Amino acid sequence: MESTSSKGRKNANEEDFNIEENFKSQMDSKKTQYGEIRNSESQIKIQEMIDSINLMLGTIDNIINATDFKHLYSEENRIFSIGFNVEDNTLTPSYYDLLASEARQASLIAIAKKDVPAKHW
Repeated sequence: MESTSSKGRKNANEEDFNIEENFKSQMDSKKTQYGEIRNSESQIKIQEMIDSINLMLGTIDNIINATDFKHLYSEENRIFSIGFNVEDNTLTPSYYDLLASEARQASLIAIAKKDVPAKHW
């Protein structure tokens, strides 16, 4: 027959074990909740970044579509002028060659928009 003291130790050990298991269970639950919160926060931040990028893309698209490259294109030289004299309503006598990266980019956009002929390239 078990003594009262050994029963008490057994119950105390079981109780300690149950407390430990309960604590582990609660910690696992908190970790899961924390992970879900972090995932949710990350998803919100990612969506905010996507929305911001889409807004920038829309702005860039609007700028490109609103820009008329025809005014800077020299039909005679088949290249872009560096500027336009508004007072004289003429192109400046200096021109980009196609080695300048910004001129190449502008050329590709202008051709895609059909502002200038493809033979310009």
